[in-house]
Amino acid sequence: MRRIMNSQEVLEIYKNIIENSNLLANGQEYLEKIIGQVSNFCTQSIFLISDLSIDIKTRNYISSIIKNILYHNWDSNNLIAQEKNAIRQECLAGVQKSIDDATIQQNLGDLICSFIIKDGIQDWKEPLKLLIQLTLSEKTLDFYCLIFSKVDNRINQIVPILFEHLLAILLRSECIITRQKCLILYYLAIQTFSFAEDVDDDLMRECLDKTYCEYINFFIQILHADERKFYPNQLMVLKIFNSLFKEFPNYTENTFQQKIIYLLKYLKKIIEINYEFNLRQTPSVSFFVTDQEKNQIEELFEKYLSHEIDIEYDNDIQLFVNECINFVDVIMNYTYAENIYTILAFPFINIISNLIFVGKQQENLIADDPNLFAASERDNEDEVNNIRIKTIKCIEKLLDNDALKQIVITSIIQISESMFCNRSEQPLQIIYQELQTQNNLIQLQQLVDNCDANLYNEFIIFSSLHKQKELPEWKGKEISLFLLGSFQKQITSFYHQNTGYTFQFIKNLIQEFSTKYLENVQNQFLMCRYYQCFSQFANIICQCTEYVDIVMKSLIYTFSNESSQALKIIALACLASSCQHLKQEINNFQIFDSNNCMQIVKSILQVIQESSEDILPHILNSLVPIFSNLSQVSNMFTENGMQIIMKLINHFEGKADIQKKVIDFIHVLAKYPVSYSILFREFEQQILNCFQTLDNFIKSHNDMTKIKQQDINVIQNRIQILKVLIQFKTTNEIIFKDCQNVLLKLLYINDDFTLQQEATLCLKQIIISQPQSLIENKQDLQMLLLKLVQNLTIYQEAFSQFLPNLIIVSYDKLLEINREITESILVQLSQCKSYFIIITFLVFFTRLIEKNPKETLQFLINFRTADNQSGLEIFFCKLNENYWYINKDLIKNSIYLPLAKLLIIEENLLQQFKFGNQELESGFQFFCFLSRALEIEMSPDQYENHQESENLQSHQELQQCLIDDICQIGENKLLTTTKDLLIEFFQTMYTNENTKGAFQKFVSQMDFDEKIAIENVINQVQNKINPI
Repeated sequence: MRRIMNSQEVLEIYKNIIENSNLLANGQEYLEKIIGQVSNFCTQSIFLISDLSIDIKTRNYISSIIKNILYHNWDSNNLIAQEKNAIRQECLAGVQKSIDDATIQQNLGDLICSFIIKDGIQDWKEPLKLLIQLTLSEKTLDFYCLIFSKVDNRINQIVPILFEHLLAILLRSECIITRQKCLILYYLAIQTFSFAEDVDDDLMRECLDKTYCEYINFFIQILHADERKFYPNQLMVLKIFNSLFKEFPNYTENTFQQKIIYLLKYLKKIIEINYEFNLRQTPSVSFFVTDQEKNQIEELFEKYLSHEIDIEYDNDIQLFVNECINFVDVIMNYTYAENIYTILAFPFINIISNLIFVGKQQENLIADDPNLFAASERDNEDEVNNIRIKTIKCIEKLLDNDALKQIVITSIIQISESMFCNRSEQPLQIIYQELQTQNNLIQLQQLVDNCDANLYNEFIIFSSLHKQKELPEWKGKEISLFLLGSFQKQITSFYHQNTGYTFQFIKNLIQEFSTKYLENVQNQFLMCRYYQCFSQFANIICQCTEYVDIVMKSLIYTFSNESSQALKIIALACLASSCQHLKQEINNFQIFDSNNCMQIVKSILQVIQESSEDILPHILNSLVPIFSNLSQVSNMFTENGMQIIMKLINHFEGKADIQKKVIDFIHVLAKYPVSYSILFREFEQQILNCFQTLDNFIKSHNDMTKIKQQDINVIQNRIQILKVLIQFKTTNEIIFKDCQNVLLKLLYINDDFTLQQEATLCLKQIIISQPQSLIENKQDLQMLLLKLVQNLTIYQEAFSQFLPNLIIVSYDKLLEINREITESILVQLSQCKSYFIIITFLVFFTRLIEKNPKETLQFLINFRTADNQSGLEIFFCKLNENYWYINKDLIKNSIYLPLAKLLIIEENLLQQFKFGNQELESGFQFFCFLSRALEIEMSPDQYENHQESENLQSHQELQQCLIDDICQIGENKLLTTTKDLLIEFFQTMYTNENTKGAFQKFVSQMDFDEKIAIENVINQVQNKINPI
């Protein structure tokens, strides 16, 4: 029989535990036994938590241990279940009698949260409503903030009464901290029913309807209070508006309509605060009146909203700006606001563009960590919480709307020009006059309530922030360049589509630069921004020799003087961008004499040596276009930089991104005879030593399973360099002959994915460049190809993705057709899933058809798989399944033309084999494939979207590899007769007596869509073919 204890007896038990170290170590287990003996122990423990006669340390201990016991046993312990109602009542009673004690409220709040999470809201809804009516006051706000921050959406059933009583506290209190708690509580409560619009509208209206307008009016009052003490409250109001507009766009539409002008004016106010606090070189600024207030409000943020602060901020004003950007981002989603943006686009963009002035992160970074600065400038799209980037993304949302695109782009350019001129009033006067027309005001009054002429004109004028004149001149220029560069693609596209516009702003930018900054690198940050903008608009700048000459002179000056690491990195990127657009023409500029080219080389070597690993790939990426087009720089770099090249290769072995970039620029350097001879001299013995070591290892182990990854990295790198040296060898001499046998052995036993790909590509290059060197190894090569083809399973397709290329080149340059290998290819083709391998094998067979049409066709017809599928059926089935991917001209010609010619030249043979009943299905597939091909050739624009959806860009390197192979084996002339030959094919098919019947039979068997397609084709070429 369980007994009953009074509170004093229960307290003695806890004191005994505290005083006894053995009991203290096992307090929870000990008390669980007592609960089994005492029927009201948990209830009395809750009572003790709120008993002010007990010292706070004891009360906190009681709260901690009983909370853990109840939480873990609430649903599983029947004895505790018997006390549940009494425990709930004691918790609520404890809150009522502890209004003046925040610690007790905290402890009881934690308990109540855990109980609601376990029980659900039903048992707590009415008691909590009553508790709000009895206890909600300035002293219990923390308690309710705790409840709403920890309990999930189920607590939304008590929100209506909470909002009703909370409003009274908010309206009567003048204490900033109290208001802040009220605003935080309101914000937390909104989150509990944020899902409700269009899902549970009754709940949403129940929560909002009664008090919504009063809250909104009060929030607007807070926003427009000028006293500094209200700034923290204004920050929370912004968060509340963001949440309301984001979660309840339909419900808040009227609010948006009525208050949008006031809210946008507030953005301007924030920027002015920013000028006051942030841009006057104050190291650490605050909008708090006292340190105590600051600590209290920061504690509230940390306690209830830590997950909401998504930026690392240098000062308090950046929190404001971040929330303003979030606000702008939210209202961009209002469809209703589109017409408002059309009228107010300029002032709107003007205001939010000024938010960029807050972000001083990049200014500080260029001095603290130049490498990180350069890396972040290249990858700023990843800095999702960077104030600058968030601001740009807001403007990009306006650009996504086609109806607003023109006005947004022109506004960006006008604002950038204005900032570049340091807010000179003259460029803006005409714009203001246009904005202040009566017509605009009338349109806006139809959209926005309470928008009179004074308010409208005030807003237009407010968008021009005259305080900017107090800023350093370079600051406006830097932001202007950042804005222009950020929207380069949109601006360039817009100007190309609207031929009436000119790039006057580029001319102004270059002229200003040439007069003030050509040889002035005192402000490294501004110069970095100039060079970035030049890079982004290189396609425009490079159209004018005068502009290019100015930019190149500045770059040479930067390379020749003591410029910062970051500036030189970005200057190299600017030079690379110019090289990409000018190509070999860049050598025509006299400034690239031997002295200046040496300065470029010295800068490259310095930058590489001082760069961090993160930025190094970007630097190496810039070198490829520079070396590709500036031959003198390339040769000088090779002569002076071999030590750096070797360091990059040896120090970063295993770093795939860096190694790839190094091989890329070595590939470019090797094109120049002077550089090639140096590279060959430096690498020859290394390569020979590496292959000798590899050969010894293979002889000893006969597999690659025991080789270390570090050694694999070395082998892979030397194979890549070997491929480059063989590709660009300057004589007919056979080089590295001893390496070729080792390469064949390696491919035969290797199981490393990347090493296999590189070795395959290297062997392919050897066959292309010096096939005579492998004459003695032809039998070994045949055996290797057979083994690799037979092992080409679905799971090894990526492993062997360049194998078909190797096969094409081998049979074009060196080997005779091997029936066993060809049959194995057909078997693998029937099972293959990789579109690239399929397309490459199709090219292989069409090349066989091109060379020996009768024999190849006979072979395809006679071949049978285990399930009796013919080779011809496999061939045309794969053609039809993958015709979308045959999208490069040279690949198309390599496949279409042999097939079309085959049908025309060998029509009797095809009539015998293809259009007989036995091969009717294959013939139908052949016909369908070529009809689709002609349809695509006739209307290529209709298929662009499909090709994009297939993510073909991700396979560009593979496609280019196949194109290069086709060129290197003799098909380097791009044939332009694909469409004409396909038309000739259909003409022949329809008019030739031998094929006309089969043609009509195929058309009759087509499904509806196929019939429509071929009829469209025939209609387009009806001058050559009579309609069916």
